[in-house]
Amino acid sequence: MVPVAAIGLAISAYHYLVERFPTLETSVCDIRTPCTIVWVWRFHYVSIPLMAGSGFALIATLLLAAGPERNTRAAVPT
Repeated sequence: MVPVAAIGLAISAYHYLVERFPTLETSVCDIRTPCTIVWVWRFHYVSIPLMAGSGFALIATLLLAAGPERNTRAAVPT
């Protein structure tokens, strides 16, 4: 699950950069609602992509801190 969180973090970082630097926008975004529109702007730096990126970073950190899953079943003799 950590790779999924890392992918989400990368997409959030890209979207945050597109919001801050509109010249980075590609033709993928819609003309009616471009990716450069900032819907939420709090404390002069917090926007929706930053909130999403923070969530993905927290998820990845917690997954890495939890460590690998341990097999708690007893070995079954054959």
